[in-house]
Amino acid sequence: MMRRISIAVFSAGWIGPLWLSAETLRQYLEVDLIPRWHGHTPPLNSFPFVHFSRQTFTLSCLWLAMVVFHWAWRWSRNPATHP
Repeated sequence: MMRRISIAVFSAGWIGPLWLSAETLRQYLEVDLIPRWHGHTPPLNSFPFVHFSRQTFTLSCLWLAMVVFHWAWRWSRNPATHP
């Protein structure tokens, strides 16, 4: 059972950092960028939204690449295991 759970987390876990990246970028647009476009001065914010969003996006892409590589490697070794 633990093996199945760990395989599922490994295979689909890249979605978490991708969601976090998109959410961080959306929050940056709402908090900082849109008020500037409307001529308002947004509150000062020291959190590096864009940098953090880029880091989590890179993490999710690398994670996805590892998942694709892992399953391609596994299925190419043993043709009987793929659908």
